[in-house]
Amino acid sequence: MEVLLAFDAPSDPTDIETIRVYVDEGSGFQRVAKTTIDGSPASLGSVFDLNTTDPTTWSMGVFPVPDGAEIGIAVTFGDAAGNESGWYPITVTPTGISCS
Repeated sequence: MEVLLAFDAPSDPTDIETIRVYVDEGSGFQRVAKTTIDGSPASLGSVFDLNTTDPTTWSMGVFPVPDGAEIGIAVTFGDAAGNESGWYPITVTPTGISCS
C-alpha cells in the first residue's frame, strides 16, 4: 500500500540532502525510506512523486506501508554531514486508498 505525505518544507532547504520516512506499526519506529532530494532512487524502500519545489510544503509518496492498522509516520531531514532533524509523528490508518 502507498501513502502520500505532505509536510512543511525546512526553513533553509539548501542544507537538506536527504529525507527519511519512519513507520511505527506498534513496535517502535523503523525507517522505511531514505531518499536524496535531488530525485535519485531511494536507498531504502520506495519513494515516488517527490516534490521539493514549493517553498512552504513538500510532498512525496511512500510504499510499502501496511494496510488496515493504525500506524505512526514521521519524516526527518538530513544534511550532508549526516545530521538528522527532529520529528513530529502523525497517526494514520491506511485503508487501501491513499491518505495524506
